[in-house]
Amino acid sequence: MRAASSARHPGRRGHRLNTASLTLSGHTRPAEAGFGAPAEGQWRRWVAPEGCGAPQLKRQAVASTPVGSLYVGVSGFSYPEWKGDFYPAELPAGRFLEFYSTQLNAVELNNTFYRFPRETAVAAWLRSTPDGFRFCLKAQRSLTYSNPRFPRGEAAASFGRSVKPLGDRLGPLLLQLPPAVKRDPDLLDTLLGNLGVPTAVEFRDPGWLDEDVYSVIRSHGGALVVTDQEDWPMAPRRELSGFAYYRLRRDYDGLGRWPAQIQAEVEAREAVYVFLRHHPKAPARALGLARLAGAEGSGQRRSPAAPSAPTPTGPGAARTRSGRRGSS
Repeated sequence: MRAASSARHPGRRGHRLNTASLTLSGHTRPAEAGFGAPAEGQWRRWVAPEGCGAPQLKRQAVASTPVGSLYVGVSGFSYPEWKGDFYPAELPAGRFLEFYSTQLNAVELNNTFYRFPRETAVAAWLRSTPDGFRFCLKAQRSLTYSNPRFPRGEAAASFGRSVKPLGDRLGPLLLQLPPAVKRDPDLLDTLLGNLGVPTAVEFRDPGWLDEDVYSVIRSHGGALVVTDQEDWPMAPRRELSGFAYYRLRRDYDGLGRWPAQIQAEVEAREAVYVFLRHHPKAPARALGLARLAGAEGSGQRRSPAAPSAPTPTGPGAARTRSGRRGSS
């Protein structure tokens, strides 16, 4: 059953994707007219070149269908090796996120696993992205990787407060429990309650996968992470709340069964989040996945001159190039 409260299900008030006809087209590079002087004053929608594992895409206007919001992206965005393929070759690193957000509508940030996000970094993220974009942040490692005597509940509350300034652009958090952390519903209840934000939970020990644990997640409006990582247990597809969360870690030549499964989720949920590992072909595959799942995948066109996203400086600048560390 779909929950009634939009506050507990991130994405409900966000950019609603239309089912769209995305047809094959010729090659188009990001901003063929050159960065800073794109055609018609806007960055053009990137089209994956041949061999990138995704169809060649171009947008066509079609009638919309009321489906759930689909958010597709990559685990991170600050990858210089993407320049020339996804990012324009001359694009400065300080504007990676701004460009990324014109092509994909969500990003999973892993650097928050290592440190709490600074206010300056959060402000830069907001300046660099449009309304409707979503940030999904990995919860800081002290919550689950620390000594059991560590005040995990207090740390969870602090982390939850640190991400609230993202406002409507905050998607669900990602909480990872490593293999060494065994089934403890009380701990999970404490963490989710103190985070105060809808959270997708990734278990790396199969002992967690039972109905009592699912009830705890459901009570906090959370979700099970579904992943294809072979080293970790495969969580079942369970509708515990209004959103679903997928992490596709393998480097696929094809997308296999995932487009059909994700399309089914879009039809059943308020919001569906899908993140691919930061393989060089990941942006192309993310766009292809959005297309094959039956929704117009993510591009949000806007002029780079508004809000102009100045290159951040100062102590938070390094954090604005988020997503470089970690991908698992």
